[in-house]
Amino acid sequence: MSDILHFRMRKFPLYYFIIPVFFILNCVALHSQTIQPERSKTISFTSDTITVDSLSLQGGSIKFITQDSQSIDVNKFYIDYVNARILLLDQTYRFKPVKIQYMVFPFNLSKTYSHKERKENGFVLSNQAPYVYKPLPEQNDVFGYNTLNRSGTFTRGISFGNSQDLVVNSFVDIQLSGKIAPDIEVLASLNDRNIPVQPEGTTATLQTFDQKFISVTLPHQKVMLGDLSLISRPESYFLKYNKKVQGITAQSSWNATAGDSGFTSVTASITKGKYQRQVFNGTEGNQGPYRLQGTDGELYVIVVAGTEKVYIDGGEQLKRGEQNDYKIDYNTGELTFTPNHLITQYTRITVEFQYADRNYQRYLLHAFTEYKIDKWDFYLNAYHEQDNAQQPILATLTPDDKQLLSKVGDSVQRAVTKSGDSVAFNADMILYKKKDTSGYKGIYFFSTNSDSAHWQVSFSYVGSGHGNYKEIKALANGKVYGWFPPKNGALQGDYEPVTKIVAPQKQQMVTFGAIHKFGTKGKFGMEAAVSSHDANTLSSIDDGDNVGAAARIYADNEFSVNKDGPLKIQYHAEFEHRDKDYT
Repeated sequence: MSDILHFRMRKFPLYYFIIPVFFILNCVALHSQTIQPERSKTISFTSDTITVDSLSLQGGSIKFITQDSQSIDVNKFYIDYVNARILLLDQTYRFKPVKIQYMVFPFNLSKTYSHKERKENGFVLSNQAPYVYKPLPEQNDVFGYNTLNRSGTFTRGISFGNSQDLVVNSFVDIQLSGKIAPDIEVLASLNDRNIPVQPEGTTATLQTFDQKFISVTLPHQKVMLGDLSLISRPESYFLKYNKKVQGITAQSSWNATAGDSGFTSVTASITKGKYQRQVFNGTEGNQGPYRLQGTDGELYVIVVAGTEKVYIDGGEQLKRGEQNDYKIDYNTGELTFTPNHLITQYTRITVEFQYADRNYQRYLLHAFTEYKIDKWDFYLNAYHEQDNAQQPILATLTPDDKQLLSKVGDSVQRAVTKSGDSVAFNADMILYKKKDTSGYKGIYFFSTNSDSAHWQVSFSYVGSGHGNYKEIKALANGKVYGWFPPKNGALQGDYEPVTKIVAPQKQQMVTFGAIHKFGTKGKFGMEAAVSSHDANTLSSIDDGDNVGAAARIYADNEFSVNKDGPLKIQYHAEFEHRDKDYT
């Protein structure tokens, strides 16, 4: 019996009984506070109105009874429940004893209740509300200079579906502008979004979706941090660039004496893409689209929005927009010209652009300084852009890959490895069979047979007429390539079953220039540049052609033949030299 009792005590702990009992007692106590017991009182109406109780009566609870226990109709009385008063309407019961049974509330509804007496606080003669909450005046911001404009959004949301779990989404978007001190101005756009969307290249201006930056401006200094647009200085002739980067730029202007001035800018950043300059001829009667390619012949590139410069026949830079000269699809890298410029087979098209290249982490360093005194202007540029071979992103270099790159030098097109890999048959994969045919060995043919389709192959574009394979149509979920035999020794394809090894590169340039102004509109200038381009930083072979030099001298002037006459003479003279190794 003790064992059974012990088992029951373990199964039903003591607090299982205490909690319900405590709950019931609490409810009873609460009920006893709101529902009062019935009261009884015998009165005689010596006057028309009498007060029954000091508490307010509960509606419908009052009863009137005569001495012989007969009920009296309540309509013979007027009942003021709030003030517990009864007015006699039927004078038959005047001076007769009447028994009254009733119930009351635990308080008098006609009485005024307050936590504090108004007269104790001195507000009796004042028009000011004594108990209205009034917050303190807004304090200055943490910087003590309250001119900073702040705006933005905090967004929270949830998403769910029949094939995914519940996900909580959130992002913050904040804009700041104004001064945090009399001489310090701040401009910032901060958010935690990551939108993989680029603006459409059909308008003259672009809208940036996802830009994060902070700019702090002082009287003679400026610091910018975040997403930056780097555009080359107009003073430099040889160093031209338009880059979208993430990094920091510091600028400073100064005056050594009353007649001179200086400016210095330093940038350290990581680039969002890789520079490419593509020159090609148009097709007769074809306005586009023309597909842009990468430096290694990549057919499908994503152009960084707003970095393109388009020229026709070496003329002025064209304007983007459907109403202007051209439009561009940044996501597919396709360029289309508007009817404002008709394209023929003789049209020479030059496009400079930056495209997304995520093989290596690519960093950029740039410094510019300028000094002006009297009619002279001196400037110096230093530019360094390089792939970091120690931090690959998409490119994975094995020791064999690095050894191969060290042997090919600048001939990076020879840095390829065979891509065929023997695998088990899988109906969901694009597989090939490998066999010898027509005197050629190891040829890949697309196959869906489980007994022969055991090769997984990746193909790389090697240029038109430089390969043995072409893209063919087939019932497969992906691209399929077929083999085409050479004709009279000429290759018929564009692809090969190889994997290209992307080599890290480096580009450097230093320029120095001087400009002298004379007369009213005269100008004389010179600029010298030294460049260094290493197509393969993992190899010292072919480094002898990395460095090149260039120089330019020019003079411009315009003057009138006579002082008041309309006839003017304008001349321009220029000399330029570039080494064969200058890039």
